[in-house]
Amino acid sequence: MENKKLEVEYKMLVTKEELNKLIETYTPIKTINQINHYFDSEPSLYLKGFALRIREINNKFIFALKENAHKGLIEYEFEIDSLNINNSKIKKLLNNLGINDSLNHIGTLNTIRHIYKDEHGEMCLDINKYNNIIDYEVEYELFNPEENHLNHFINLLKVCNITYVKNPLTKLQRLKNAR
Repeated sequence: MENKKLEVEYKMLVTKEELNKLIETYTPIKTINQINHYFDSEPSLYLKGFALRIREINNKFIFALKENAHKGLIEYEFEIDSLNINNSKIKKLLNNLGINDSLNHIGTLNTIRHIYKDEHGEMCLDINKYNNIIDYEVEYELFNPEENHLNHFINLLKVCNITYVKNPLTKLQRLKNAR
């Protein structure tokens, strides 16, 4: 039914100038525009260790539920037909995980994502727009979540004279804080 995987990524906020330097240095293999629709419940799923979104790319909808795990995030992901959070596949997954809370749309975040890949992972250079805010973020998701390539990511940044500072807030947290 769903694609379940362990996700390990390093990420940090950068300035517009730093993001542009990364894009110049690491030629993206593709650039996509994605719209992230976030949902939450009362009490908050986020406080229970979950983040839920539907990502819209080129009129396709990809549901994702991320759950905090010891080594990273467990991500459940699958394509759905529309932005309908009451989709039967979503309801079945949530029920299987013991989540029966009523879900509400809490906000939308638009991302222009420049994607670069190397031997260890995929680097996403993001321009995020939400609630009249624009921020810039670099994420490096490992192909093999059992490996540690933080030093490799740090070195990718050093090439552009950027010092790694762990990003304490996820896109969802930044969106919620901006409301």
